[in-house]
Amino acid sequence: MNKINIYFAHPVADYNKDIESCGIDTIISMYPEGEIINPKDIIAPKSTDINDALDILKEHFFPVIKGCDVFCYSKTKKGKLTYGVKKELEYAEILGLEIKEI
Repeated sequence: MNKINIYFAHPVADYNKDIESCGIDTIISMYPEGEIINPKDIIAPKSTDINDALDILKEHFFPVIKGCDVFCYSKTKKGKLTYGVKKELEYAEILGLEIKEI
């Protein structure tokens, strides 16, 4: 079986925390043949301006998502989608990727 690319969109606040590790473990159990692409490993500018944030997503993250087969995402502990995860999810839906909430 060919390796599949899986993008794991999750809140920046969860980076390098146990919740991120649990999400990765869940994805591995679902797709043992998959290769997980973690957005925290993508080098991109940071911005608190919402307009800049969308441009950064489009330039640095959307091309990576486009190269994936599966889009997995998680919400905040309060069950909300962060701005970045929401925009990435919307793009994955446009592309018709397989989508799984973690």
